Amino acid sequence: MGKKKIPCPVCGKLMFEYEDSYDICEECYWEDDQLQKEEPDYVGGPNRISLNQYRKECEERPDGLRGEEFFDFLRKKYPKEFYWWEEE
Repeated sequence: MGKKKIPCPVCGKLMFEYEDSYDICEECYWEDDQLQKEEPDYVGGPNRISLNQYRKECEERPDGLRGEEFFDFLRKKYPKEFYWWEEE
């Protein structure tokens, strides 16, 4: 019998082996982060936008966008957040 999986806090896919694993969801590319689960409006850490914003984007994502393609879509939509080190 396999281990019970923990759902992704963004898309709900049973993905993670344990809570706050810092693993990345294959469905939406969210990195499992305890701080952002506790403070869903927090921006920063391993995910460049807040958990609530990521959830909204996941719900509204274009059909067929999953995994790395969805993540690339977000990087283009939020360049300041995802490419913060390139700011002048």
